[in-house]
Amino acid sequence: MACRRARKSLGGSPIRAFLKTTTRKDRITVTLCCNTTGSSKVPVPITGKAIHPHCLSGQGNEFPLSYLSQKSAWTDATVFQRWFLAALVPVSCARTTPHLYLIIKNM
Repeated sequence: MACRRARKSLGGSPIRAFLKTTTRKDRITVTLCCNTTGSSKVPVPITGKAIHPHCLSGQGNEFPLSYLSQKSAWTDATVFQRWFLAALVPVSCARTTPHLYLIIKNM
């Protein structure tokens, strides 16, 4: 007996129903920063929506990168300023001269 394809399904197309249940809008933003030679390593921040993500809580789930939260998971002025003052300035001041030029793309 051969399997036949169903002509009708409840609730429309099975593929459309699958896509409706699996579309998630979770997103993160990764900010990368380096010098021209690549020798200076600045901590990479991850920006997400959750203030305290469940996947990073608990013993043994320590996140090696700095995590920042923002409502839409974008790097806005507030998030950028927190990362700039907490991570970029101390690393840059320890390794470079007083003159520092920062070129920002897609901000």
